[in-house]
Amino acid sequence: MIRGHITCRRVLWEVLVGCLKLAVANHKGGVGKSAVAVHLACGLARLGRSVLLVDADLQADACRWVGLGDVRGRPGFLDVLLGRGLKRCVVRGLESGLWVLPPGRGELGRGLRARPPAELRRFCERRFDYVVIDTPPSWMPYLEDALALADFVVCPVQPSLGSIRGLADLMGFLRGMPGRERPELAFIVPVMVDRRQRRLLRELIEPLFELKGELVAPAIPVGSVVVQSYMAGRSLFDFAPSHRVTGAFLELVRHVVGVLEGKEGLDGQGWKGVGAGAFVWERGEA
Repeated sequence: MIRGHITCRRVLWEVLVGCLKLAVANHKGGVGKSAVAVHLACGLARLGRSVLLVDADLQADACRWVGLGDVRGRPGFLDVLLGRGLKRCVVRGLESGLWVLPPGRGELGRGLRARPPAELRRFCERRFDYVVIDTPPSWMPYLEDALALADFVVCPVQPSLGSIRGLADLMGFLRGMPGRERPELAFIVPVMVDRRQRRLLRELIEPLFELKGELVAPAIPVGSVVVQSYMAGRSLFDFAPSHRVTGAFLELVRHVVGVLEGKEGLDGQGWKGVGAGAFVWERGEA
């Protein structure tokens, strides 16, 4: 059963069309946006879904994380926005079932509205079960174009005032988008959470429940293994399958599938040995 906080009609339409599109975004940088996008995409692929990971950030961290290395000069998302076509833009990822659209070349000047072309939407709907978009920084002029491709937004939030302000700014930005292009904020993911800092967590995480409690997803604990997996160019599911942070990302994938598809989605192979230690932040826990 689809959870009540998600617009049922929108989910059912996208399921019937055959593609659910998620944008990972926060107006504050450095909050683990690429980590969440990469592990959502890789986790969904390991569940047997066909997934397109769109790296719309020119830093191309998502591309490096999934083992593509330096993609500078490779055509990608910006080329599609500028009408250069999809040919040779999408590349196969190392994870089975995962494809990647790199950031691309060129730039959109401020004031130029490019909108994801119909060709890209049709391509996604024909080929993929999920599209996961690692969005560009808030100051990039094509952020709205990346968000307009999505149906739903996943917002990572650190236990910091700047990160929570970034969530509030993102919500204001979404309200300013045209209604027919505006994705729905569907998941708020507490990230880099150290449960030993109970007072700080109580002061910063608890207000999320007051604001949008029904959207708060399983939390991702802090861990240096995340940086290590990035440096290795491998997702945590491959780099450290038994680590507790890997288990937390597993729970996040389980939660997203449960909300959007109305089922746990983990009755399959490929998850044996994934670490425990994930947790869902309960209101009043601290």
